[in-house]
Amino acid sequence: MPTNPSNSPGIYKEKQILLEIGNSEKQLWASIHSKGLLHIDTQELYQKVRSSYERIILSNHTLSDLQDVEYSLWKLHYKHIDEFRKRKRGSGNAENIKSGTTQNDLVQRNNDVHLKAFKSFLSEASEFYQNLIVKLRKHYGVPEEALFFKRGRISTSVEPDAMLKCQYLCHRCLVCMGDLARYEQQCENPHIHNHNWSVAATHYLQATRIWPDSGNPQNQLAVLATYIGDEFLALYHCIRSLAIKEPFPDAWNNLVLLFEKVRWS
Repeated sequence: MPTNPSNSPGIYKEKQILLEIGNSEKQLWASIHSKGLLHIDTQELYQKVRSSYERIILSNHTLSDLQDVEYSLWKLHYKHIDEFRKRKRGSGNAENIKSGTTQNDLVQRNNDVHLKAFKSFLSEASEFYQNLIVKLRKHYGVPEEALFFKRGRISTSVEPDAMLKCQYLCHRCLVCMGDLARYEQQCENPHIHNHNWSVAATHYLQATRIWPDSGNPQNQLAVLATYIGDEFLALYHCIRSLAIKEPFPDAWNNLVLLFEKVRWS
């Protein structure tokens, strides 16, 4: 009698794990809104969900499945970033509305606490992705220098499929690290124009070397170019982000905005 693959123990276990992660995430977002980002329960739930995603990424799945899980892992981080930003904006609005030295002092202290926590979160998240790259290389048996080999020209004993997964996931980790470095720089120096984007740029450039077919890091480099007012460099990276095997969808909108800016300048 034929068996249904979806009923196999392995598939059933995976579904259970994903269901548990989904439930934990629901609890996490509820905790954020009821107890706040800095509450111990919120932080423990965040660590639990992140560790669960990491375990799946470091197991044997298809590249398509790993892409979905990796994206969910980044969304977990980005939602936290968005919540920190909302609270920062909310603190700023409250400071403008409230009057009285005591009230202003309380608002400022609360703002300082959240800003410090935000910086810590960005730094810790970047360290997490850096460690994940090391774990991925160990899991797939890929030497560091082999990550930068062009596909089809690999002279290692690593299986091509394993190399493909490792390169894709490591390139995504580097893009995430670039974004985190970008946010961290904005957070460190919110009122100046001379930001140092070198760390973010280095991560994005490494990502392009590991996975040259991806338009994502090229788009992020275009974003950095707009920060320094170099429209030509931004245009170059936008076009590269689109004229590639895996074009980045947002690059088209960025390209249109660039043309509009040049047109009216």
